[in-house]
Amino acid sequence: AIPSTVSLVMEDEFKQTKISGTGFIIGKGKVATSLHVVEGSNFGYAFIADDATQHKIEGYYSIDFDNHIVILSVPTITEPTPLKLSYYGEPDIGKRVYAIGHKRGVTGGVSRGII
Repeated sequence: AIPSTVSLVMEDEFKQTKISGTGFIIGKGKVATSLHVVEGSNFGYAFIADDATQHKIEGYYSIDFDNHIVILSVPTITEPTPLKLSYYGEPDIGKRVYAIGHKRGVTGGVSRGII
């Protein structure tokens, strides 16, 4: 999953960094992220791990307010292989889960938690 993880930098109307977050490549030019990462931002860029190339976020394909997810349009992202998504139902309370991201600039960080 780490090769499909991107860092997101969102900017305000003055092109000042407003928030940074993490997303996942789910298809050619498509990045999924949490809605709060992009809310209220005017501009944004995605960075693939270990690559300084700025990939401009052009807009979004869809927003799911109920699940707090947005699918971003980032046309210049064509590699690496998208994250494979599957659904096996919701995890049970007490199950161990893992989150992959770029928290506070640490590339490919993994956090462990329990539902």
